Amino acid sequence: MLAYCKSLPKAELHAHLNGSVSVRAIEKLIELRKRSEPDYKADDRVLSTAKAQDKIRTLADAFLMFPLIQALTQTSEAVTLATVEVISEFNDDNVKYLELRTTPRENTVTSMSKVDYIEAVLAGIATCSERLPIIVRLLLSIDRRQEVADASETVDLAIKFAKSKDARVVGVELSGDPKFDGRKFLPLFQKAREHGLKITLHLAESCDWMEELSEMLALPPDRIGHGTLLHNDPVHAAVIRENSIPLEICLTSNFICQTTKTFKDSHLDFWFSRKQPVCLCTDDQGVFDTYLSKEFEIASETFNLTKQDLFDTSLCGLRCGFAPKEELYAIERIWAQFAKEHALKYSSLRD
Repeated sequence: MLAYCKSLPKAELHAHLNGSVSVRAIEKLIELRKRSEPDYKADDRVLSTAKAQDKIRTLADAFLMFPLIQALTQTSEAVTLATVEVISEFNDDNVKYLELRTTPRENTVTSMSKVDYIEAVLAGIATCSERLPIIVRLLLSIDRRQEVADASETVDLAIKFAKSKDARVVGVELSGDPKFDGRKFLPLFQKAREHGLKITLHLAESCDWMEELSEMLALPPDRIGHGTLLHNDPVHAAVIRENSIPLEICLTSNFICQTTKTFKDSHLDFWFSRKQPVCLCTDDQGVFDTYLSKEFEIASETFNLTKQDLFDTSLCGLRCGFAPKEELYAIERIWAQFAKEHALKYSSLRD
């Protein structure tokens, strides 16, 4: 089934830029760093953990890698390189539509501003758009730990870049430590929506701040990230079903973070069996040592999904994308051709 999953055209909607940086990309970033700092040496313990091929990646392993990746992306050149590497690896996995997400950050040491950071990511996207058969769009992230003023700046930047010539910024998202209440950002998400941006929110990843759900769902978001515990609450589950809010489900991430004890415990089956829009995603494919085809294979093996089920799920992911509908319709031709070649059922939204 893995071969089929690799051949399947896919859409990735939940990919954090830093978390998607692989060992291969880290090595290239180290080489770049050494050009300006010949004596630079990365932590051997972190590198050996990252390169280990004979063990399942743990949350502790992931937390070792994040600081290294952040330390290696302190200049615009490094950010662009990281972006190109991440997109290239998604392309290698036959991902045809990709939404990256990242929190704009600045670095006073290297004089990289938040605008510089965003432009560096967009430069990487532009480079790949010229070279590779993949469509990439960008979401700017608000971290739950941020102050409202910082988050407001992020929304303003998203609005600004969404109106630029290339218009590759298509939305904003909420992520970060679920222990921090996200309701203080609701006016900012309203503002983003008023300016045509789409919204996806990490919700119900843990039992922390479950009381925020009613207000957050009342927005309502265009998609929900994870939503791991939402199916346990009939009231909120009903709201999601009534509004047909798609869920971005990341099986390996949930397992490694232990928000689900086993793959079988995932909420995917609950929503899939109720024909709720669900999108299989990787979350942080670099630090969690996964890739989207692998997520599809895990779903197939765990929940006995057929090739048709996997195709339908993949197509659902594309249709839940935040790019303009005309762009998504154009990309969907790839799925239509795949269905024809593999004798799968397919119905265009325009039929």
